[in-house]
Amino acid sequence: MSKLKKVLVLFLLISNLQAYADVNSRRQELMSIIDEELREIVRLNKQSNGGRPSLMIRMAELWLEKARITREAENKKFLQIPPRKRMNINKGKFFGESRKYFKQAEKTSVSILNKFRNFSGKGDVYYILAYNAKEFNQDAKALRYFQLAVQNSNLNSMTSVKSHLALAEIYYNKQQYSKARPLYEKALSKKSLRDKWWTKDAYNLAWCYYRLNLKSKAIDLMKDVERMSSNSKYIDMSNQASRDLAIFYAESGSVKTAVSSFKKTGGDVAKKLLSLGNYLESKAKYDSAEGIYRDALRNNPDTYTKNEIYSKQLSIYERFGKQDLHIAVIEKMTDSFKKGELNKDQKEILEYHVKRSGAILQKQVVGNLYERRPKERRRRADLVVRYFSTYALIVPKMAAQAYYLSGETMYAIKDFDSAIKYYELAKNEAEKSGNRKIERKSTEGMIAALGSEGVSKKTKDLYMAKALESFLKENPRGKKSLDVYQKLFALYIDAKDVAKAESILIRFRKFFPQQSQKQEAMLAEIMDFYKDKKDRAGISKWVALIKNGTFRVSPKYAKQVNLLLLTMQFEGVKNAQSKGDKVKALRIYFEVYKSKESSPEARKKAAYNMAVYFYELGDAERSYKWMERAISHMTNKDVKTYEDSILVTSRDLFNQRRVAYAAEIAEKAFEKLCRQRSKNKDLFVKNAVIMNLAEKNIKKAEALVYQAASCGVSKKKVNDLKVEMLNAFYEEKRWSKYSSLIAELDKVDYLRPLVAAHYVKLYDVYKDSGRASNAADTRRKLIRNYTTSRRKDEYPVEALDVIALYKLEGLESLYRQFERTNLQFPEKTYNNLLKKKFSMINNLTDRTVEIFKLRSGKGMVAAYRLLVNSYEKFGEEIREFTPPGKSPEYVKSFKGSMAQIANPILQKASSLRDEAKKNIFQYNILSRDNGFFLNSGLDNVTEFIPLKDPVIMDRGGRR
Repeated sequence: MSKLKKVLVLFLLISNLQAYADVNSRRQELMSIIDEELREIVRLNKQSNGGRPSLMIRMAELWLEKARITREAENKKFLQIPPRKRMNINKGKFFGESRKYFKQAEKTSVSILNKFRNFSGKGDVYYILAYNAKEFNQDAKALRYFQLAVQNSNLNSMTSVKSHLALAEIYYNKQQYSKARPLYEKALSKKSLRDKWWTKDAYNLAWCYYRLNLKSKAIDLMKDVERMSSNSKYIDMSNQASRDLAIFYAESGSVKTAVSSFKKTGGDVAKKLLSLGNYLESKAKYDSAEGIYRDALRNNPDTYTKNEIYSKQLSIYERFGKQDLHIAVIEKMTDSFKKGELNKDQKEILEYHVKRSGAILQKQVVGNLYERRPKERRRRADLVVRYFSTYALIVPKMAAQAYYLSGETMYAIKDFDSAIKYYELAKNEAEKSGNRKIERKSTEGMIAALGSEGVSKKTKDLYMAKALESFLKENPRGKKSLDVYQKLFALYIDAKDVAKAESILIRFRKFFPQQSQKQEAMLAEIMDFYKDKKDRAGISKWVALIKNGTFRVSPKYAKQVNLLLLTMQFEGVKNAQSKGDKVKALRIYFEVYKSKESSPEARKKAAYNMAVYFYELGDAERSYKWMERAISHMTNKDVKTYEDSILVTSRDLFNQRRVAYAAEIAEKAFEKLCRQRSKNKDLFVKNAVIMNLAEKNIKKAEALVYQAASCGVSKKKVNDLKVEMLNAFYEEKRWSKYSSLIAELDKVDYLRPLVAAHYVKLYDVYKDSGRASNAADTRRKLIRNYTTSRRKDEYPVEALDVIALYKLEGLESLYRQFERTNLQFPEKTYNNLLKKKFSMINNLTDRTVEIFKLRSGKGMVAAYRLLVNSYEKFGEEIREFTPPGKSPEYVKSFKGSMAQIANPILQKASSLRDEAKKNIFQYNILSRDNGFFLNSGLDNVTEFIPLKDPVIMDRGGRR
């Protein structure tokens, strides 16, 4: 199995490096061929004393080719260097080797020209010199040499064609199209000498025709480029040719032909049309560009292209005042904005158009320009709202201002219902952003609009109170505010919203304390409301405020109020006694509890009875509050008397997930019962600990655990609580506390198997965080815990797995030693090694049996794997061993005798393998090593990977 893994790793490495290796190998092979030919050429040149120019030109060509290949390798290496380091590299030195070869090619070429002035192949020499000069960025020199190469080359030679093309490209790049044209024409006329770059050179010639206003020729040649690009012999220039052919058509006045050409050639038609539209727009052909953009949108553009087209449409529609089309595109682009599809530039374009168009139209509507054209004014007002609503969406920080301007626009055309709606939106946004100026102006706008003729009742009912509240927020006092308070109070009373009416009264008293008559009038209306509702608590609240002087009323009115309260209280008590009405009874108990005249015993019983009543009514929160107050009033003996009821209340609060409340009740009850003999004391402390842990109050839970021992709770139950703390420390990753508590509980005999499981968790924590020494120490403690325990049968499997894997480390070390011991001759050495390996495999077997005794499934399968591997490899090694340097007869005899040893070993390996499979199925073992036994010989290996740290619910029912 290990050999197979090594082969697989090697295969992956080879496949990853294959591409690089292939290129490098071809380069080296080519360099080797060049060097071999170069040596031969140099030798022949020396024999002829440098008298054969044909040899020297071949030598120059080889130096040039060697320079090109070397430069290619240097460039690859250079680009692999990080950019920052690359900046500090001496390029002359880095590319020194290729430069040397280029110089050698140049030197050889110059020598040919000097020695053989009448040499017929001077064109090739000049071409080499020109190429060399181009490589060294010597443009003027390269131009001169290419010209000489053209003049001195055979018109039908490849050198002539290449020289013409190189010279043409130089002129083309300098935009000297009239000079480039004849050179391209002459070179491309040689059909027999065409290479793969013909399409690219013809593409340049087509642009030369176009720049020289030979548009018909440019179109014909670009068609040829597009057609020939489908031939694999040539470079594919179809995309560029298709795009530029459309430009040629468009410039020639044939836009339809250009579009048709795009659709015919296929590809990303929308992107091509966008490019053509840009071109037409740059030539001020806006009508044609507009049509092209519409056509582009009909050709399934991708997201970026679609939004680019929208951006272009916005400019055209704005330029020509096509407002309806402009806002339609704005809203489409806004949809793209919502989806996060716009890039930075597109967002800026959208924002610019929305802001500019909205502002221009808003000024037109608010001004007098369209005063006598109400329909057009309305249309433009609606457009303003659409623009500003979009602006609020795409620039949230300006939302308040955008909505305010929308409100102003609607106010200007007397659409007060709509104006109020936008004023409120502006006010709300201004409150969020802290823009007090817009908030104030929006409120003023709302009030002005609400006071105008033509506002619907529905709008007034919906917005009047909001507007008046906003006004008072900004203007809490003042002459106008005096009337606003009374008006707003009346609105709330009419709406039966007494809470808000009370709030207005309190604020009115604060800012207008001398207006006692108006206060009394408001107070009378609130009292009448509570009287009609027969709400004694509501009346009591205001009676208390009158008694303590918060509200000043006449003695006559005060007497009336007191009489009303007493009458209602009497009726409440009578009804509660006769009908057993718990709600009314609760009110009575509450009054008893609040009364200054009530005794401590009465207050205690009132609080307890209210807690019980609220529990029966299903009001968990109030039940908690009153039980907590009741316990605070109770003595220790009182708590013991009511402990069953208190326990039920605490449990019910916990079941309703009011965990903090439940915990506090349990804690307070436990504190009172600490020195009492109580049947529920243990339950109270246990519940308090667990509930606090559920609320993550670990410090409080820990204090309760150690308090429990001093309150007479049994050792076992205290230890059980410590186990709960142990789990909490683990969940909260408090490793120091966790480790200390593990060590403490390790001393408790019956808890040692449970502690072992926590040792495993701590071991995993240290191992995963890279704290190897802590992990090793924890594992030693776990092994000691297991070794000295009398409860080995109770140990969890995860602890047994860790111990087994530890023992496996020693077993694997012995296995590696066994693997490294190889049989070899001479015969005496062989026998000694054979004996040694038998001893080692026996030792492996004995130590494997020890691991089996641990009852760890993972350990068992892993040990089987090592043992089976050992037997199989040992048997195969004996069977396959051939004595070196021996006669065939000896070898045959030797192998025969060794087969008698090997076969039983291999049979044992097979037996062990079957035994392992049987155990895996019998004990349902899930182990990473199962695949070794269950998938032997298969390509697709099944591997069990255990899940770690599953998501569970915490004590409080949360994730």
